[in-house]
Amino acid sequence: MLRSETFWLTLTNILLGAALIVCVLILVLGDICDALSAVRKRRSYRVELNHDMREIFAATPARVATLGDGSAKPAHRLLEALCRICRRLVHRTG
Repeated sequence: MLRSETFWLTLTNILLGAALIVCVLILVLGDICDALSAVRKRRSYRVELNHDMREIFAATPARVATLGDGSAKPAHRLLEALCRICRRLVHRTG
């Protein structure tokens, strides 16, 4: 059986341990929320920038695409492939 002296010591230790766990959980939850907020903010900036770029440059045709003799197709494909590679690299490191 527990004596009254050790009972209060044990109860205090349990309560302090529970308070510590609650504090750690609150800190971890706050860090996760901050990280998610930063990701959402970054994503919204990218979406807004992409939208603005489409609005600005949609009316101007690309020089490679305006060549009419058929030689633009391989060059256009090469540029598209390079752009895809760059986008993948940016998204992996970003």
